[in-house]
Amino acid sequence: MKYFYQQLFGFVSVVLLTIAACGILFYNVMSNNVYTQRSQQLQSYAKGLIATDMSDADIYKLGTILREENVSIAMFDENNAMTYPSSSIDTNSALTEDELNHLKNGAAINLKEVQMNFTGEAVDNLITVYYPIIKNGQYKGYVALASPMSRIQTEVRELRNSMFIAFGAAIIIGIMMSFVFANYQTRRINKLRKATHKISEGDFDVKLPVESRDEFDDLMKDFNNMAHSLRESEREVERQENVRRQFMMDVAHEMRTPLTTMNGLLDGLKYNMVPESRRGRSLELISSETQRLIRLVNENLDYEKIRSNQIVLVQHRFAAIGAIQTVVEQIRELAKVKIILCAMNAIQTSAFMPTMTALSKSW
Repeated sequence: MKYFYQQLFGFVSVVLLTIAACGILFYNVMSNNVYTQRSQQLQSYAKGLIATDMSDADIYKLGTILREENVSIAMFDENNAMTYPSSSIDTNSALTEDELNHLKNGAAINLKEVQMNFTGEAVDNLITVYYPIIKNGQYKGYVALASPMSRIQTEVRELRNSMFIAFGAAIIIGIMMSFVFANYQTRRINKLRKATHKISEGDFDVKLPVESRDEFDDLMKDFNNMAHSLRESEREVERQENVRRQFMMDVAHEMRTPLTTMNGLLDGLKYNMVPESRRGRSLELISSETQRLIRLVNENLDYEKIRSNQIVLVQHRFAAIGAIQTVVEQIRELAKVKIILCAMNAIQTSAFMPTMTALSKSW
């Protein structure tokens, strides 16, 4: 599963679970609140009826008004006999002994569900409230008020429908926000992935925008630092490679000069082209060039040690005149061997100076 869908699934799951939990909790709280408000309303009617000490005519008028709100009233004496509304038959309430004792102790009974009205007729579910009548500290009976359960159920149903609409809209908005946020995070990761591909292809000049807002920006900042380090490392490698090539060219040049000298002197000795008076000097030059080759080979072997700073280079002064004289003698011997006429006068001939300068550099 791609990272985008993983994030989208995670965000949507959190949104749905949160909305479902909040919806259930809110629905239960509001449903209980509807029942509580209805109970408090019925109790307020009962308290007003008891406090005003109404006559039967007043109670009848109040009952007529409350019937418009689907509320019915009944009054019972201390013997549990109904005194209002009047009935041709003796009617008692459906309360148990424990509930009657509860009323006698001055406590009300709230939200009792019954399937009969106060006259004993079977009806749909009613929700009833029983409130005790206490006068001068004595129990005188109780007032019962009933309201159809369907009215409360209608209020709860309307509340549930409103909640479904509200939470449905919240779910749609939550999914849209989750999609936008997941797409935003995925685009940032794709930028980092494309930059990584450029790095793998050798393009170290890539740079990601950093806004310093979260961990992704910290990661992009570290990525930019890595790319900069790789770019510097590449430049250092190129510089080292150029140094190595230049060093190998210098070594080849330095080795070619003594080998050419030695080859010429050996040819001269082989074909008796060197006078007897110069043979000793020629052998000394061959030996000197041999030592020079050995030194160059040793320096070439120490090249890696020089690069790794395992060898410390120390500057020394030396007599350049002796080195120049050696070079002059080598060229003179080569000129004699090859029968090349070379006039060499470092003092009188100005054309000799560039040649001497080049020879000094090669040495």
